[in-house]
Amino acid sequence: MIELPGDPRKSIYFASPYSHAEKNTELTRHRQVCKVAGEMMRRGKVVFCPIAHTHEISLICQLSGAWDQNEIWPHQDLHWVEQCDEFGILMLNGWKESVGVEAELVHARILGKPVFKVEPQEWLLL
Repeated sequence: MIELPGDPRKSIYFASPYSHAEKNTELTRHRQVCKVAGEMMRRGKVVFCPIAHTHEISLICQLSGAWDQNEIWPHQDLHWVEQCDEFGILMLNGWKESVGVEAELVHARILGKPVFKVEPQEWLLL
């Protein structure tokens, strides 16, 4: 069994890349992060995952998924970074280039949150 990252008693802000020119890539990223976040929840972690928690809202309300093109996401996401105890990143393709992940990570570091990274390969096979 894959060991859970972070402190089991702490809440996690779980970031991942999302926006992409190809809508199928966004959908794939959404499903992948949901799978990993859900497995963490199944194992008792308290997880806030902005992509998992807001994907449907974004679609239904026709909100841009691009973090830097809609003031809604910085306002929402940085608030939740502040509320959680730890900051995790699912290292899907594109995570290093993601404007949102970078801004959230910088905010978490400024706040002194412990940061961990999750390799997706093993988790997505569960």
